[in-house]
Amino acid sequence: MACTKSTQTRPEFTWRFLTLGEFSNQIVSVTASTEREARSKTPAECVCILACRFRVEEVQHV
Repeated sequence: MACTKSTQTRPEFTWRFLTLGEFSNQIVSVTASTEREARSKTPAECVCILACRFRVEEVQHV
């Protein structure tokens, strides 16, 4: 039986979080497919509040 590889990919998003740390607050932008994946890429010692999500558009150069 032949195996077929899926050509469908998950969409990428830019996730923006407001991070609240003990000594500073900042805005962090992360590119990921899911919110869970994005949160795993943020600093562990901060509280992260989701601010927005943008779809990453592919750019075609002519």
